Amino acid sequence: MNLLWEHRKKFFACLGVLSTLALGLLSGQAQAATASTTFSVTATMMANCTISATNLAFGSYTGALTNATSTISVTCTKSTTYNVQRRS
Repeated sequence: MNLLWEHRKKFFACLGVLSTLALGLLSGQAQAATASTTFSVTATMMANCTISATNLAFGSYTGALTNATSTISVTCTKSTTYNVQRRS
């Protein structure tokens, strides 16, 4: 009977130590670390233009000189050269 009692005492002593360790691990705060770095970013812009125009309406032809207007818009990527010409 003494031998059984000694094993139980050791078992409960080990259980107590394990419980203490487990509580110690659970009570600690989680630590997080942050780090930063720099890196290069590049992009190549292809030359591109968008052209739009409003309708040019002269109305009914009467044989007389008639003026009409239209608005032409050109939007290009930076540093893209363009030329708008009127062809007759």
